[in-house]
Amino acid sequence: MRELTELAVELAKQSRVIEQLLSEQTQLPISQIRLLLKMDQHPINLQVLTNDLALDASTLSRQLASLIVKGEVGVVTLSDKRQREYHLTETGMTCHRQLWQQLDALQTAWLGDWCDEDIHSLAKLLKRALSQVQSPKVK
Repeated sequence: MRELTELAVELAKQSRVIEQLLSEQTQLPISQIRLLLKMDQHPINLQVLTNDLALDASTLSRQLASLIVKGEVGVVTLSDKRQREYHLTETGMTCHRQLWQQLDALQTAWLGDWCDEDIHSLAKLLKRALSQVQSPKVK
């Protein structure tokens, strides 16, 4: 079982390396990259983003504010003035697509000699593992 834990730690490390590489290429902070990758054509609220990205609301609000100023994210205030929904603007969608294209290129570089069946099997197993992982309590 330790082998799986070591693999998870190595995957986390590689994820940070990828995020850093994207950050250097795009001149965006990693938290903004995560936001842009998470958002798509559908409006999303702060609570969903907070839960999905595991960021505190104040950090998320600052990052969203910066993306709004850059014109990559738009905001709509709902009937309850305390509620807002965020969406990618055309500029934000362009950035979103470019980030995914860069990630797809990395996948192709890493797994170019893998057959589709092996990639799908790996993805299925990783999704299964992630769906069963709960926040561990480290002692």
